[in-house]
Amino acid sequence: MASIRAPPPTYHVVPRFDIAAQGGALELGTVVDSLLMLRPLNRGAVVPIPAKLRYAPTTQSGFAETRSRLREGHGGVWARSLIAQGVGASASASAQSETTSKVACDAIVTTYFDPDRAYVARSLASGDVSEHFAGSGYEDDVYLVTGLKVAKKLRYSSSTSAQRAASAEVAACEPHTGTEIGAGAGGSSDNAYTVGFDVDDVVVGFRVRRYAYVPASAWNPLSKKKRLEGSDYLENASMHEEVKEDIAGPEASYEQVPIEEEVEAQNAATISGETDECWVDST
Repeated sequence: MASIRAPPPTYHVVPRFDIAAQGGALELGTVVDSLLMLRPLNRGAVVPIPAKLRYAPTTQSGFAETRSRLREGHGGVWARSLIAQGVGASASASAQSETTSKVACDAIVTTYFDPDRAYVARSLASGDVSEHFAGSGYEDDVYLVTGLKVAKKLRYSSSTSAQRAASAEVAACEPHTGTEIGAGAGGSSDNAYTVGFDVDDVVVGFRVRRYAYVPASAWNPLSKKKRLEGSDYLENASMHEEVKEDIAGPEASYEQVPIEEEVEAQNAATISGETDECWVDST
């Protein structure tokens, strides 16, 4: 009987490269309602992660690739996405500048943890997350961030030969603010110009688990309507003069559900033989 291999760890490319590793929108334990918006539902109230659930960080060596090689498919998925999103794009890009423009980082650091049922229950029952469930009629799912990939000292640089007419300009787009930085050249010249930027450590990928609210009401297990609280039961009992001091509302639970894009990426990775990890790029 053939053994069943667990699917490889699956990471999502960030929808934008402006999420700081320290103090940014994402950290381990963050709960979001959308993988594109990445709006934290528990900002400032992330449940501390017990040491026993954490794994030691892993560090991969950095890289340096030209924009042209990244467009050809070299480098990591997130790095190719960075180029596709236009980070570092020149205002007057040419084939020559594509071969001299480089994207680099010192290292990629991966941190992750495996939440247990108790941790999931605490995170998803917290105030703002619970309010989100209630506001959606208990129909919307949420995502718990369980892994992060951080690029250490991400940087972009470009060198170009300025054989142009007067007032030629080279510009690059800095990922944090979208502002342009560059060097201008007056007249015709063969001078070489270099433009670029360095940024702090930024999140380039994240791993999540998707959870659905499972109603506590036993009479309709498929219902995602209002969860009955202890007060609801007490009120009902009062009507029948059967109030008991130890009555308490049932506990809600949360079910992990598959993420369609991840399943597709995992199937593709299995076919291609990539078993270490796979990526989803929804940008």
